[in-house]
Amino acid sequence: MSTEVPAEDYDIVVFENKFPSLQQDLPEVIKKNYKFFKYGKAQGICEVVLFTSDHDGVMSEKPLSRYIKLVKVWGDRYQELGAKDFIDYVFIFENKGEEVGVTLHHP
Repeated sequence: MSTEVPAEDYDIVVFENKFPSLQQDLPEVIKKNYKFFKYGKAQGICEVVLFTSDHDGVMSEKPLSRYIKLVKVWGDRYQELGAKDFIDYVFIFENKGEEVGVTLHHP
């Protein structure tokens, strides 16, 4: 899967996050004798789903057909990611604006 949007104009597109907070392949955890802390691998997959090529677009202004397509895409990603043995939870959310951690700015 690519980390880039394949075209300027698209319907809905899914791609790998360019700056993921989780990774699939991790080094071994160095075990230490902590009395109060639980530790382990923070392993996962971070994907981006873009529901419109209009960077200023908001979902509430889209037609019902767009919602139906988007929910189908979410369902597909949920099933595929959730089937992986190291994935315990799939979390779908909208990340919009600097307040919630957007790392790339769009024209």
